[in-house]
Amino acid sequence: MADSVYSHELSYKGASLTALIHRRRLNAILKVVTRNMIAENGKLADFGCSDGFILSQIQEKVIHTKNWRFFGFEIIRELLKIADKRRLLNTEFKPFNLNQVDEQLGEQFDIVTCFETLEHVGNCKNALINLYNSCKVNGVIIITIPNENHFPGLVKYLGRKILRRNAYTGFFASKSEVNYFVSLLTNKSIQKFRSSYEEHWGCHLGFDRKVFDNQLSRELVELRNCELVLKEFTFSHFGLLYVLKKLRRVKTNETSE
Repeated sequence: MADSVYSHELSYKGASLTALIHRRRLNAILKVVTRNMIAENGKLADFGCSDGFILSQIQEKVIHTKNWRFFGFEIIRELLKIADKRRLLNTEFKPFNLNQVDEQLGEQFDIVTCFETLEHVGNCKNALINLYNSCKVNGVIIITIPNENHFPGLVKYLGRKILRRNAYTGFFASKSEVNYFVSLLTNKSIQKFRSSYEEHWGCHLGFDRKVFDNQLSRELVELRNCELVLKEFTFSHFGLLYVLKKLRRVKTNETSE
C-alpha cells in the first residue's frame, strides 16, 4: 500500500514513459469531462479517487466558474487523508469498497467517474453495479482502464521488471511467469492468471481488457441499461476510455463472480 500512497501524483511528473502515458490519459479525461460538464450545477463522484489528484485537476482546469459538488470515494484510508489535505472546494472524501454493492448512495450523481481502478478490485461486476446505481438516469459514467494485453501489456510488463525492484513480488508464486509472457506475446487471454478472488489486486497483471469489454457490454449495454457513447484507446493503445449514458433505472443486487 505504501507505494500506492506515495506514487500516484508523482507518477504524472517527469520524463519517464509512465509519466507520459499518465499525462496523455489525464488530458483525455479532462477533455471528456469538459464535454459532459455542461450544466452550471451538478454532482460528480469519482470512485477510486486515490489521493484526490484527478479531482483537483478537474476543479483547476475544467469547472472554472461552475458550481458543482464533488465526492471522492476510496478504499485506502491513507489516501483519503492525503486527499482531505488538498482542501478542495465543495468536495467530500469518503471510504468506499467497490467490491460490495451499496445502494444507499442512490441515483444522485450527474457524472460518475472511475479512473484506473477497476483493474484493482476483486469483483468487477459489483463495481460496475455500484457505478451504475449511483448515476442519475441520463447521467454519464466515465471509465478508464489499462490495456495489459498483447504488445502494450508486453511493454508494460518488461518495463516494470527493468525499472522497479521486485515489481511482481508474490504474483507468480503459484503461476508460471513464462506462460504469462507467452500469453502476452501470442495475444491470448491473461484472465486465467487472476482466477482466484482477492479483495484488492495490487498490480495490473492478469487484467484482461477483452474480458472487461464483454462484461461491460453484458451487464450494462446489451440490456439497454446504458448506451456506450464512446470507446477509444488512449496514448499508443496503453489504455482505454469509455463513456456511457445511463438510460434507465434497474434494480440490481449484489452478485459474485
